[in-house]
This record gives sequence, structure tokens and C-alpha cells, in this order.
Amino acid sequence: MNKTELCEIFEKYGSDKCPAILHSYSSVYYDIFKNIRYNIKNILEIGVGNFKLMSSIVGKNYIPGASLRAWSEFFPNANVIGLDIDKDILFKENRISCYYTDQSDKNSLLQTIVTIGIKNFDLIIDVGSHIVNHMLLSIDVLHEFLISGGLYIIEDIKLQDLQIFIDHKIEGMEIHKTHKGNNAWDSFIAYRSE
Repeated sequence: MNKTELCEIFEKYGSDKCPAILHSYSSVYYDIFKNIRYNIKNILEIGVGNFKLMSSIVGKNYIPGASLRAWSEFFPNANVIGLDIDKDILFKENRISCYYTDQSDKNSLLQTIVTIGIKNFDLIIDVGSHIVNHMLLSIDVLHEFLISGGLYIIEDIKLQDLQIFIDHKIEGMEIHKTHKGNNAWDSFIAYRSE
């Protein structure tokens, strides 16, 4: 797998989306995004990254919001919104804003969208609870807020659960890419809005 500019950016901020730290996503993402990176206006990512969990993967220098900062650098014209259930790690800087949400609760997700005030996202990434039912609920609710042609990516899917997402039908959405990585927790699926 080639080391791309996006791999280097994720590594720089301490995001586990790159092979240097953990996951094999960054090269695949680069191929998906390299030709549209300057057109992306609004990004929503579920899961800011708490220190207790991520420091065991990335190391003691981990700072919550690593992938939000990486997305912000790679997509220089985008507003980057982070959502998390842990209110202690929410922050705001430059083009990054974080908000509380509970991704297991439809009403919480919808209320958060109202609070954010953005209803047209180019890209939504779910790297939140990693619980299948929460992931399915989140895409069922939030895909309505994608622009036409927008992408919804669910990361860190257990390989044994990937077929659940492949089989999950969402009106107005099609599977754009499935990625089976290097281990049981290294898969993602990307859906595209029609």
C-alpha cells in the first residue's frame, strides 16, 4: 500500500486511520478523495476520540480530535464537525466545531443537526461507538443530510459484521466501496447518496 499525503497527515496528528498507527484506510481514502478535496464544504464525523481509549492505540501524546484536524488540513475549504457523547472532549478551533450527541438515540441525532445548523454534508464518517445497531441507526437518520453524490463512511467494522452493512438497504443510497483491511477490525464501507 502506497504512503500518500493523507497517510502522512493522519500520522502527523496521531489519527489511527493510517497504517503507521493502526488502520489501512488512508491510502484508500486518498484515492477516493484526491480529485474532490477542494470541493468538499461540510464534513461530519461521529467520534472525536477519547484519551483513555485512543492513548492505548496511539500513545500517551494522543490529543482528542486527531482525525478532525487531519480532515481539516486535507480538505482546506471544509467545515469539520465532530460529534461525541463525551462532553469533556468537545472543542472548537479554526474550521472545527464539536457537538454532543448520542448516536444510539434518533432524537439526539436530529436535535444535534438542528443545533449545528448545517443540513448539507459532503461527507459523513461514523467512527463512534462501534456498536452495529448504533451505526445502522445513525446512517438511517443522517444519510438524509448528505448532498447528492455525498459519501457516508462507517469505519472499524468487524469483518464478521461487514455483510450486515452490505445487506442494509437505504433508500437513495448505494454502496460506493467496501474495504477489507489487515485484521478483524480493519474494514469500512462507503455509501454514496444518489
